Amino acid sequence: MKSLQKINPKKVDEARWSAMAARLSAAFQGLPEIQNSSVDVQVLEGVTYLLNSEGATLRYPDSLGTVTAKVEGQAPDGMFVRDAVSFQSLEIDKLPAEADLRKGMTGIADNLRALLQAPAGEAFSGPVLFEPQAAAQLLAQLLGDNLRFPRKPLAEPGRPVSFLPSELETKLGSRILPDWIDVVDDPKQTSWKGQPLVGFYEFDLEGVPAQTVSVIEKGVLKNILTTRQPVKGFNASNGHARLPGSYGARSAAISNLFIKASQTTPLAKLRQQMMDLCKQRGKSYGMLVRKLNYPFSAGGGDLQSLAQGSQQSGGSVRPVSPPVLIYRVYADGREELVRGLRFRGLSTRMLRDVLGASEETALFEYINNAAPLALLGAGGFLAPTSVISPALLFEEMELELPQEQLPKRPLVSPPGS
Repeated sequence: MKSLQKINPKKVDEARWSAMAARLSAAFQGLPEIQNSSVDVQVLEGVTYLLNSEGATLRYPDSLGTVTAKVEGQAPDGMFVRDAVSFQSLEIDKLPAEADLRKGMTGIADNLRALLQAPAGEAFSGPVLFEPQAAAQLLAQLLGDNLRFPRKPLAEPGRPVSFLPSELETKLGSRILPDWIDVVDDPKQTSWKGQPLVGFYEFDLEGVPAQTVSVIEKGVLKNILTTRQPVKGFNASNGHARLPGSYGARSAAISNLFIKASQTTPLAKLRQQMMDLCKQRGKSYGMLVRKLNYPFSAGGGDLQSLAQGSQQSGGSVRPVSPPVLIYRVYADGREELVRGLRFRGLSTRMLRDVLGASEETALFEYINNAAPLALLGAGGFLAPTSVISPALLFEEMELELPQEQLPKRPLVSPPGS
């Protein structure tokens, strides 16, 4: 196999991108509600070479542009609330225009102000509707982190090793989604509805050509994403070695993940279906999730607390990011934003109970950096990823308000305010 692409080196204009970061961060000036904010612009331009003993000779451009912004504030009761936005492109010249990037900045600032005025949520058990973007964020975690089966390393007796198995390891051939949902990972897909997909690549880190993999067919787990490391039942790579793994191996990761539903309903009707379920159960409202905190924008301490809470509530061994924008939806259609809630007992087992999917779909893109919940600013590896999903309605899901002591608000105003 030989592939030597022509390389047209581009000089990175550091002054231009630094000036853009400064202009974008100005969107947060004059907003005293924002206690902390940041704008990070990364522009990477390089070339990847690979030559191996099989005779593979590869050369291809390796570029990526990202713009990420985070904001944080503290509600009157002391609770910290956050929001973040990110943009990414495989070609730095094709990042969104600065005006569109600025809209992203003002959007998260508006969301933060709304969250600071919103009441704290209450424990809930009942129907939950994830709008398309939130559904894509959810499946990026529940499926994306579990469609690989890492091998457990050998260890000396009495010396345990750090190892996190897949939740789906024993589910091959079993139904994990409704029989009207298929899932395909296709790294060869370059665009969706005219939008370039950042999950596209031609060769993985081991020099194996990218392959389209039908992982779930009619709700049944049929396949997984593999690397050159043999796994029981899978002796060949399907070109998904995208991240460094443990003990010198490579780790498989999703690329362009398509969730395809053969039975769909308009989003408005799906929302009405949720309200009908609430009426049948005597509940005054259902829950609508519009955005999750994924990639995770808080710190390592918050991540550890989230993981502990997930294990205590019987959820996934991998924590699931909490909602950022979650609303109570009442019978009259009124939406009420609430803050502070997290999922209780949420794992891949819940996917079997999806009741409906919308006709509308959304594209969600992020950078998988091999850190838990793709923690922003962590990790040193980059695997751009795209997830395309419809909205998903769950018949029963639990949400809880953590019973943690809230920090006190500052006693004095920040300097210069």
